[in-house]
Amino acid sequence: MSVADWIILDVGGRRMSTTRSTLISSPGSVLARMFDPDSGLDPARMENGAYIIDANPDCFQVILDWLRYHKVMLPSSLNDYGAVSVVAEYYGLLDMVEHIKTLQTSTIIDEPRDEEKVALDVGGKKMYTTRRTLSVSPVLREMFDTRSMKSTKPQADGSYFIDSDPDNFLIVLNYMRDDVVILPESAVHGTPSQDNLQRLFARFQLHYAKTQIEQNFQNLRNARQ
Repeated sequence: MSVADWIILDVGGRRMSTTRSTLISSPGSVLARMFDPDSGLDPARMENGAYIIDANPDCFQVILDWLRYHKVMLPSSLNDYGAVSVVAEYYGLLDMVEHIKTLQTSTIIDEPRDEEKVALDVGGKKMYTTRRTLSVSPVLREMFDTRSMKSTKPQADGSYFIDSDPDNFLIVLNYMRDDVVILPESAVHGTPSQDNLQRLFARFQLHYAKTQIEQNFQNLRNARQ
């Protein structure tokens, strides 16, 4: 047996291939003892040319990548580190477990809080709301998510600039707060117009408000008759 041997694994029904040197790269781990020819420990059971590993294949793939590159790389099928940490601890990869703890702590620190107050500068007018309210709009949710590549940067005073008519945006903001479209008195005189308001709501992907907008303007037209 050589450390350069290619090893085929059957992990929870999924076949994976790696080298013996990868599997024994973390001395003292269960995997190192299982596949090191000099450890004296019997290797995993073999069937159809593959060693049987009873583990979650997605989590085990992360472990293999850790042994190869010393980095934790989550696949799209996993949305947190918890399950990977459990499997890593089972196989005695304590350095990996400690590294995951630092990643989890970093995620908690960076994660925006829903009730955090946000100052907006909308066309020169200051408005205040919360991240929870802004998250109703898919566009604004991404703009104000500090983890997003499309997140916007605050101005010198800490407020976030939104290039929009402040009176019209206030209608949008109140809708995100209360799920109700409330037109200002100026709508009687055509400000805002139905088309402009619908375009503004569409800009922020608030498509469910369309029916309310149409009904409100229809009520205005009926009141004029």
